[in-house]
Amino acid sequence: MWLDQSGYYDYENPYDDARSAPKPVEPGTPEAKEEAEQHFAVARDSFRSRGYAKAATEINKAARRMPDELEYKEFRALANFAQQRYKVAAASLHPVLSAGPGWDWTTMIGLYGKKSSYETHLRLLEKHLKKNPGDAAARFVLSYHYLTAGHTEAARKQLESLSKLTPDDRVTTSLLAMVSATPEGEGTGKGKNSDEVAKDEPLPDTFQPVGTWTGKPKQGGEVVFILTSDEKFTWRYTVDTATKEFEGNYTLVDDRILLEDLDIGGLVLRIHPDGANAFVLTAEDRPEEEPGVRFERVK
Repeated sequence: MWLDQSGYYDYENPYDDARSAPKPVEPGTPEAKEEAEQHFAVARDSFRSRGYAKAATEINKAARRMPDELEYKEFRALANFAQQRYKVAAASLHPVLSAGPGWDWTTMIGLYGKKSSYETHLRLLEKHLKKNPGDAAARFVLSYHYLTAGHTEAARKQLESLSKLTPDDRVTTSLLAMVSATPEGEGTGKGKNSDEVAKDEPLPDTFQPVGTWTGKPKQGGEVVFILTSDEKFTWRYTVDTATKEFEGNYTLVDDRILLEDLDIGGLVLRIHPDGANAFVLTAEDRPEEEPGVRFERVK
């Protein structure tokens, strides 16, 4: 084992929950392997298009057919990380990191359609830990992401805190020893991440996003955008007499808003306040000539 050069040790996963683990279905046969690869392909496509729940469902199907495939475990962890299901993500990651290095930065970020989506998920995890500093599973997942991105000093600090929460976990102990000897910029994988994760701008205190807003996209029609205090949203788009509506949950991370809907998956947008009663909403990675949509408060 790469984490213990002195020999093998009894493996124990402190985050494992048998109820959440995929149940094997005739694993190991050539047919099972072929089916697993098909489910994995669907899972990757779904993840890239922000269908994180479908990606998790499909990777579970793949894992049931190939339960020992570490790549499926690591992808399962990523799909659950994207849904803020940190205990399931940690349970999937733990055996991966007990066996060897995980993905490098290029591999992991390549699974996302846009880097901004990953950055939002990372901010959500950091925000969760600020509110729940004793969540060992979430801290384990954050340590992994810092390591993969090559932020070794940040990873070391997380692992030091984690070792106090799970002092008997050999994987955490070995990761901490490894990261202490790893230069900044090198992750657990084979590559380096030279790009810094973008910093978000907090919304001003004078701007409160809860309310009903209307906007007029340049292609025509009108959007009614409703944000409630219990983090629910409604997006109602009307052109002439035709109306299309989406509903779901939203999460604010500084000036980013993550909209989660069963039909559209997850969508990351950026809020640019213009006083207390207006803002411009833009998509990530938009062209310079794309101004976004201006919304004004109705109530």
